[in-house]
Amino acid sequence: ANTNVLGELDEGTFSTGTTTGLLYGVTYYYRCYASNLVGSDWADSTEQFTTLLPETTTYANGLRMYGYHTGPNGVMDLDNNNAGGMMGGGDPTQGPTFHGEALLTSGPGNRGLDFNVDADFTATGAVGQNDNYSTLFLGYFAPAETGTFGFRNAGDDDRAGIWFDKDQDGVFESTTPGLSDKNGEQLSWENTGNKQVTLTSGLLYRVAFTHSEGTGGSRCDF
Repeated sequence: ANTNVLGELDEGTFSTGTTTGLLYGVTYYYRCYASNLVGSDWADSTEQFTTLLPETTTYANGLRMYGYHTGPNGVMDLDNNNAGGMMGGGDPTQGPTFHGEALLTSGPGNRGLDFNVDADFTATGAVGQNDNYSTLFLGYFAPAETGTFGFRNAGDDDRAGIWFDKDQDGVFESTTPGLSDKNGEQLSWENTGNKQVTLTSGLLYRVAFTHSEGTGGSRCDF
């Protein structure tokens, strides 16, 4: 429980002003308490409100796909407190060398987030060339229950990573600058091991999967 002290107020309608530090899509309950020279008393009932989702279009069982015409590593650091890379300072369409975007639902051949060849990427329209490109798959994960969940890069060509906004502040943050494995909210970088994270039911977590291609074959499987 948290207390918000409003100070001395006149009789009538009042407001708490701006309350910060709230999470996306969460229901909060509150009850008022007042005191004066006569005595003290709680409000007769508890009220509630639910915070809005982030100001972006969301899709059930879908990810937004963004494409960039830059090869391996160039724009894959999503740390908004550093460079931001493909995140473009919060707007992926403003990322360096942005080309296009698409909605990923069933994925290539109904395989989900499993791209096997260059044609799988270019068919979406987010990418317009067969070499030297990068892709960002961005969405939200809402765990049905509280517990530990695993995320895994099952294989890639040439580079791939997984980012998870564990503190729900809307940005991805690394503990130390640069691309590396298990680095703050950078869960995975060029590692095919299962990465586990503890999540709370009813909360909404931003998640990003990144891929980059130089020349030759191209794939990513998460």
